[in-house]
Amino acid sequence: MNKFASVQRRFGALLVLILVSCLIAPIVLAQEVDFDAAMDTILANYNNDFTGVILIGVEGEIVFHEAYGLAVREWDVPNTLDAKFLIGSVTNQFTAMAILQLYEQGLLDVDDPICDYLRRCPDTWSGITIHHLMTHTSGIFPFRDVPQFEELMATPLNTREIIELFFDRSLRFEPGTRWEYSPSGYILLGEIIKEASDTSYKRYMTRYVTEPLGLENTGSYTNKLVLSHLATPYDAPTSRAMQVDLDFSGTGNIYSTAEDLFRWNQALYAGEVVSQDTWNMMWERAVENGTNSAYAYGLERLTPNDDEVIWHLGVLPGYWTINTHIVNGNVDVIIFSNMPNIRFQSIYEDILALFDVELDG
Repeated sequence: MNKFASVQRRFGALLVLILVSCLIAPIVLAQEVDFDAAMDTILANYNNDFTGVILIGVEGEIVFHEAYGLAVREWDVPNTLDAKFLIGSVTNQFTAMAILQLYEQGLLDVDDPICDYLRRCPDTWSGITIHHLMTHTSGIFPFRDVPQFEELMATPLNTREIIELFFDRSLRFEPGTRWEYSPSGYILLGEIIKEASDTSYKRYMTRYVTEPLGLENTGSYTNKLVLSHLATPYDAPTSRAMQVDLDFSGTGNIYSTAEDLFRWNQALYAGEVVSQDTWNMMWERAVENGTNSAYAYGLERLTPNDDEVIWHLGVLPGYWTINTHIVNGNVDVIIFSNMPNIRFQSIYEDILALFDVELDG
């Protein structure tokens, strides 16, 4: 398994274990917490070397929003509140909601076979539905597990070339029989959006998602795009991370700011992206992927003690993103880092503890 895929898989599994073992008490009221002082204490515990942006929202209001470290280390350019980051697999929730919008428009059904929308489709995919792709239950080979994946991702690969990496590979399991995270499914969902809407993924997102919601600093990224305030990815203080050539859509390709991601959360949970009926349908069809854990469409829900934590992790070389919504109290915790390390996980746990989200034992 390549290094990037291994890190993403281990960290994702670790966070599932962390959150599933949480004991969630009533949310502390925002006015009871001095967030500036609390965050100063948390970050001091890790030598104040966190690099990125942290945002905390409570009941629709931003109560903490700070930037740390350097966006471009070679030039001592600091991260700022408007710094943009690639959000990795957090892109999945944007893709999934676009599919659900098309569902609401009658342009597709989540139970449709994916071969109805793909111009090339191997016989082995004939039993796979859109629902299978959205819930990671399709069995399609994850393209990140291709040998020499890191080297391949540093070269210009478009969507068609990405699909070729897994097009002829055997299914890992029969569709619908188990859960396995596979970004390949979300690459195909990007193609389905294109076919069902008769426009490109990028144009669809702009017209129906980012512009209507006022997400002015969110969009589809490619290496050809000159983007202001983009934080440079690092894997060490003196080493830039491998640059992924993102000439594809559906997963991993969206950039955003912490404030835009907060606005996205507020719109999503207020029913401004898809209707409440559609939202309920999505969770009714969520697939269990762990103890007290279920994956719906681009979102994972954890329900320790019958409370709800909805979240997703995004990992790209040099970028880690976590987007968490604690339903009890309408709390959002958004963390971006452009030099991720083990402190990312520990800082995240300590922030959750501010809201009495504590590890068991």
